[in-house]
Amino acid sequence: AVTNFHFNNDYVINLGSLLAQSGTLTFTSCAFTNHPSSQLSLSATATCDLTGNGLNELNGQILSPGYNRLRFLAGNSYLATTNLQTPSLYLLGGYLHQRTNHVVSQINQSAGTWNLLVPCTASGYNLTNGELRGRTLIATNFYWTAGALNADAPGDSLIIPTGGVGTIAGASVKTLGDYTAANNGRSITNLGTLTLADYGLLGYYGPRIHNAGTFTAVNATAITSAGAGLSPFFINTGTFSAVT
Repeated sequence: AVTNFHFNNDYVINLGSLLAQSGTLTFTSCAFTNHPSSQLSLSATATCDLTGNGLNELNGQILSPGYNRLRFLAGNSYLATTNLQTPSLYLLGGYLHQRTNHVVSQINQSAGTWNLLVPCTASGYNLTNGELRGRTLIATNFYWTAGALNADAPGDSLIIPTGGVGTIAGASVKTLGDYTAANNGRSITNLGTLTLADYGLLGYYGPRIHNAGTFTAVNATAITSAGAGLSPFFINTGTFSAVT
C-alpha cells in the first residue's frame, strides 16, 4: 500500500498488485506498464496521477471506486484493459489513447486529447475544453462548452442516440475539424435531443451536422464556416427550432 508516493522518471512494471489506500500515487515522466495479469487498485479516497512526459500502458485490472480519482495530466497513456472498474476518468492534459471499446460511464475532460483508436460508447461525456479525435463516439449524455471535435478518417462522428441528451453551450469557441484536410470534418449526428446555445460552432473541412431528433438553437447562435475547406453541412430530418 502507498500514501503520497511518487515515481519520477522511472521504469515501473507492475506484475503483481499495486495498491493505494489513501493519498496520491503519482507517476511523473515514467514508462509505466500495468501488466495484463496485474492489478492497480485505489481506495475510494486515493488518487492516481499520470503526468510529465510519460508513456503509460494500462492493462490488467484497474480499480478506482472514487469519482475522478484516476487522472491523466500529461504524457501519453494507452488504455487497453477491459477490466476497468471506476465511475469516471478525468483527463486534464496530455493524450489518452483509447485502445478498447470498454469505456467507463463518465468521461470528464478539461484539457488534453482523448484519442479513440476504436469506436466507443459512453453514458456521459463532459468536454469543458481539450480535444476529441479518432473513431466514432456514441455519447448518451453529451455536454460541450469549449474545445474541438476532430476527425482522423471519413465517417468519424459523435452520435447522440435515441433517448440521449446533448448540450453545446458557453461563450468559448467550439470547433469541428479534420486532420486529413480532405473535407472529412467530424460529424455530429443527433437522434435524441440536442441544444445549441451561446457561441455556436465553427466548422473546418466540411463537417456534417445531421439532426434526426430534436434540435433547439437558443439565443441567436450560429453554425459558421471557419474558412478552411468546405463549409459545414446542416442536414435536418427531425425537428429544428430557433428560440430566444
